[in-house]
Amino acid sequence: MSIRSLEKNNYQIVTTVAVSNFLEVLHKKDKGFHDEIYKTFNKIRKDPSRGKPLSNNHKNYLSERVRGFRIIYRVVGSEIRIHDIGNRDDVYSI
Repeated sequence: MSIRSLEKNNYQIVTTVAVSNFLEVLHKKDKGFHDEIYKTFNKIRKDPSRGKPLSNNHKNYLSERVRGFRIIYRVVGSEIRIHDIGNRDDVYSI
């Protein structure tokens, strides 16, 4: 996992390599959407419990929507671990 510090709260955003790669490609293709995702990261950072709690196989994870995509994350101590970002049909394969 790589660490992305957004320097606001005591929470630190941590992403997987796959999420980091996705964001890097997205930055080149659609900077506006990339910026929306980072704004959502900041919102999550201010209030980590704001996401929709998931159930069954995804217990302990939360989901936050950005356009047609979902950010799947969980809070572990002072870290917000971003596990996946993707469209609704594919992202729930944690």
